Amino acid sequence: MSKPDNHASSMRLFVAVPLPSEIKQVISTWSSILQQQPQFQFRKWVYPEDLHITLQFLGDTRSDRIPYIIDGLRTAVTEITPFQICIESLGTFGRPNFPSVLWSAIGGEVNQLRFLQEQVVSKLSPLGFAPEERPYHPHLTLARKYNSEVPLSPSTLTLHQEPSSAEGKPLQWLSDSIVLYATHMHEQPMYEAVTVVRYT
Repeated sequence: MSKPDNHASSMRLFVAVPLPSEIKQVISTWSSILQQQPQFQFRKWVYPEDLHITLQFLGDTRSDRIPYIIDGLRTAVTEITPFQICIESLGTFGRPNFPSVLWSAIGGEVNQLRFLQEQVVSKLSPLGFAPEERPYHPHLTLARKYNSEVPLSPSTLTLHQEPSSAEGKPLQWLSDSIVLYATHMHEQPMYEAVTVVRYT
């Protein structure tokens, strides 16, 4: 493989667990209901096609480094088998009464998800992608920047049940791949799949 070209174009990249289209549709409907509630005044709601579970943010990266990243991701999933993920209760980041992020917790085989994240970080670290200092907190971002003068009561989060399937069962799916995404600011959808890496 040739050496990286210092003059190559750059892309804003991150690695994430994708959501199936049918799951995105259910969450989109749920999100629309939340948006209509006066308690959930957020400036920006995540576009349905952009829903994902982040594993590692890579930042601005030269495009000629992508083959090396893909090799690292393929190595990272060699010990991973498909596992169940489900959507759980609401939560926030930032100040509880004026949060910066509204998210949904991730349940299911979370230990497998954490192991996957550790593997991704481990295999990409030699390429210069440092892990975040804070502990990994798997979540699904729904909205950003609380936009009301009325403080958000944390108890409000418990009043809204997580979405369920048409049969009334927990909203869950089988994760069988990870995706390397590129970010295109000010576009919808904002995230483009550069490559999909399936578990072996």
